[in-house]
Amino acid sequence: MFSFIASALQHTWILFFVCFGFTHCCLSADDQKNITSEKILAFIDQHGEPVSNVVVTLPILGSLQTSVTPIMDQIDKQFIPKVLLVKQGQSVSFPNSDDIRHHVYSFSKPKTFEIRLFKGSNNEPIIFDKPGIVVLGCNIHDNMRGFIYVANKQWTSISGVDGMIAIPSEINEFQAWHPGLSPNHTRRITINLNRTAIKNTANHQLTLDLIPLEKKIKKRKFKSRFNRESD
Repeated sequence: MFSFIASALQHTWILFFVCFGFTHCCLSADDQKNITSEKILAFIDQHGEPVSNVVVTLPILGSLQTSVTPIMDQIDKQFIPKVLLVKQGQSVSFPNSDDIRHHVYSFSKPKTFEIRLFKGSNNEPIIFDKPGIVVLGCNIHDNMRGFIYVANKQWTSISGVDGMIAIPSEINEFQAWHPGLSPNHTRRITINLNRTAIKNTANHQLTLDLIPLEKKIKKRKFKSRFNRESD
């Protein structure tokens, strides 16, 4: 009974973190003085559906709000959250809440690492000391894909389930990233609201042409990168 309650509380905390965790950044004091209002970006896909996990970077300074250690969990053979936004130099915890073992790894240039076959949460957090996009996989379950966006000192935010992000009204050009923008999941695009957005009463609507993220992927040659097969 107690183990069931503990498990429920753990998953409740995970969901809370995913919904209310590192979703936006704070502006520097100098930037706050120069901002008078905000405008809303509303991201939709080619089918008109809201797009979550769009990361927007503005050409102004900012700092992520980081009150707790970021968590990239594994639940039901999925990385949760699908996209995690962290700041450069931050450590990320990789607990495994499944009843099976996972073998997490990344070949991405900002952070190449592996956490060999494991269960539970006894492994040490991983430090992400270089900015960029880190693509995660599991050497046992090929369909598992997760992403960590490591932000530098620029203002950075991520869209929620409604596809929306609030930015300072003075900004008209920025960079956007989503894992579905390219097959290798690393493409970033520059958006100019004066040329690409459809403005309605409150939002600047932006359409992203995305590829499916759940596409079957080929078996990776793990040995060629880490000089050994997984256990």
